[in-house]
Amino acid sequence: MRPIKIALKVIVILALVTLVTMLLWNWLVPVLFGGPVINYIQALGLLILSKILLGFGGPGHFQRARNRHFWNKFKDKLEHMTPEEREKFTSHMCL
Repeated sequence: MRPIKIALKVIVILALVTLVTMLLWNWLVPVLFGGPVINYIQALGLLILSKILLGFGGPGHFQRARNRHFWNKFKDKLEHMTPEEREKFTSHMCL
């Protein structure tokens, strides 16, 4: 029963996001840029196209991966410092 509820929520959220996209597009683009008015299916296609072009990782996916790599490297470096090096480093960073 749980997977059905999750699938239903995903479908409802996708439908609402598509509707909001269509309404915003039709409110802004024709007035500001002289672009066409789009229907619901075209708004869904626009969302799918944007996910294909901009990636499926979600917001900040590559940034989080880069940060994780940085912090793992930083932690590894700190672990291999001598107590004197660590003291020098922390005193320098706290200035």
